[in-house]
Amino acid sequence: MNLKNGMATLEEIQTRATKFLKSQSTQKRLGFRRDTIEARRFTPFLPDLLETALNRASQYMEVANSSPDNQGLERVMELAESQASEYGRDLIKYALMVFIMHHRTKGSYLPIPPLEERSPEVFLTERTLGLGPSPVGEDALAWFREDPLANAHHEHWHIVYPNRGIPDESNPERRKTKDRQGELFFYMHQQMLARYDTERLAIDLDPVKPLDDYSEKLEGYDPGLADFSPRSNGKQLVDVKINS
Repeated sequence: MNLKNGMATLEEIQTRATKFLKSQSTQKRLGFRRDTIEARRFTPFLPDLLETALNRASQYMEVANSSPDNQGLERVMELAESQASEYGRDLIKYALMVFIMHHRTKGSYLPIPPLEERSPEVFLTERTLGLGPSPVGEDALAWFREDPLANAHHEHWHIVYPNRGIPDESNPERRKTKDRQGELFFYMHQQMLARYDTERLAIDLDPVKPLDDYSEKLEGYDPGLADFSPRSNGKQLVDVKINS
């Protein structure tokens, strides 16, 4: 902290942001099974969780705008740290990254560490591919589905383009969408699928089959990750009641 005026330096705030974004939640997430936000695994694909996160990002923009120099950023970090236990650390981390990404005059000074440093628990550090018997069939592409850079790209896209709009830096209570955002949504995901199909064709697997029948039975998959349950063969999609 700057002893002259009691305000943290930018380097100190950046270190604080890095430490917070790399901190891990000690609470086991419970998927869709609990009503309270803090007990559920955060995902930007659930409307109520995304709405809560974007409201927090708007709040951080207001706080940053209300204070000069580094004081606004310091107050943002204080607020984010205090809200982690109330809303869940993963939700607040997402909200903070939205603030960093979209508040150009102040938020852009804060770092976002790589995904593998922020959430090492979602990567298969213990799985060794290429040793012993060669994986066959769908298992031969487990490396692609769990690839850190592919997953980091997908996560980053949904920070840049939240589907409920981005808080406006100059008026955080207002939301805006980026130009041609819907078109870019389809384009980006189509490109990810095209790369996956290319990898499949390279090892004589058929391209991905479209899921055009939601009652169809699905193939099983085990990510091998703590807190993520395996899906056995023959499972079907079911309706899930969520808040809109």
